[in-house]
Amino acid sequence: MAALNEVSLVTLETLDDGSPGISVHRLVQAVMRGRLREMKEHENVAALATELVEEAFPSSSHARSWPDCERLGPHALALLLLEPVSANRKALEKKKLLRDKMFEYDLSRKLTEADRLVFLQSPKPRFWRRLFGRA
Repeated sequence: MAALNEVSLVTLETLDDGSPGISVHRLVQAVMRGRLREMKEHENVAALATELVEEAFPSSSHARSWPDCERLGPHALALLLLEPVSANRKALEKKKLLRDKMFEYDLSRKLTEADRLVFLQSPKPRFWRRLFGRA
């Protein structure tokens, strides 16, 4: 981790709530995705990431949980926009629970107009197109 931090491929950060965080350079992310795909582990990693984010994503019924929702929102959104590649029943259920939490939080009002345009232009699931204004 220190070597990656030294060459700016990973940045160690302190999040707004004071907890430690890591920012991973996009090149490192792309290389890891490619390696996971080559090793045929991308589905397992996506399922695990979905499970972890879903479990960490709070119910938005309380305003005090909104900062956590906002912090986890981009990760949840990225996982939800992945094409469903796994027939793993548990992974699909976790994805549905995460989607429901995202709807509850109403992330759509937090996104910028540019984000909405990107989603509308992409061939993603119909519920996202309906959510962002185009059926």
